[in-house]
Amino acid sequence: MSPPQVIYSIGVRFAAGGIGDIAYFGARSLYEHAMLRCLLCGSYRKTDIPDEYVRGMGLTSRGLRRLALHDRSGYRLSSLHNRLYDRWVRSQLGPCEIFLSWNGFGLAALQEANARGALTVVYRASSHPREQARLMREEHARW
Repeated sequence: MSPPQVIYSIGVRFAAGGIGDIAYFGARSLYEHAMLRCLLCGSYRKTDIPDEYVRGMGLTSRGLRRLALHDRSGYRLSSLHNRLYDRWVRSQLGPCEIFLSWNGFGLAALQEANARGALTVVYRASSHPREQARLMREEHARW
């Protein structure tokens, strides 16, 4: 029996610090276990996950995320980015058994994956980044 195929989605720069690094360790584990079908992200730094598995939204994502740093409302441009990213992910969805999206980046894509019969998972980071990094290191060492 072959392992389930997972599409992994995170709307930030993958493997470039913060939650992008946490996402990298999760996606890398899926890749190492032959479960990663595709990684969708805002943009990415090259890693040991082969490029054919990675699709980035690119300049639109990077530009909006940078502009959002100067948004006095604190949310308008981030919200616009997240909605555009979600639509982009929805358009990129292929067949999969599991669709995993980080919180805030994928309502329409989750609904589409669910309608196609995929198990849908929302990843929500809730602990402090240092604590999460410690937990990820422990789990990585264990597996």
